[in-house]
Amino acid sequence: MVKTTLKNGVSFYYDYDPETGWCRKTWGDGGLHTVELRVDLEQRITWLTGNEEPRILRWNEDGIVVREETPDGIVLRTCEVDEDQYVVAEANGAGEATRYEYL
Repeated sequence: MVKTTLKNGVSFYYDYDPETGWCRKTWGDGGLHTVELRVDLEQRITWLTGNEEPRILRWNEDGIVVREETPDGIVLRTCEVDEDQYVVAEANGAGEATRYEYL
């Protein structure tokens, strides 16, 4: 996907790394919500920059984001998944946590 257009007519565009195939930049018409993505595949980290709220995403071996933080290390969200990739726990930066049980 290199472009998507919303019902309101605003389009968003995607640019990919030719070696990895991973998205490296996304932006809307006129630069709306521009985000640059830098990925470290070995450490499983994605840096989101180029906007007002940069983020660092850490993901597990299956590609599921398990930690979101700010560049200065403030944890915004954590997530635990089970062997079937179901979310079993989430916590926000304030320490409020929720556990899930699947029957």
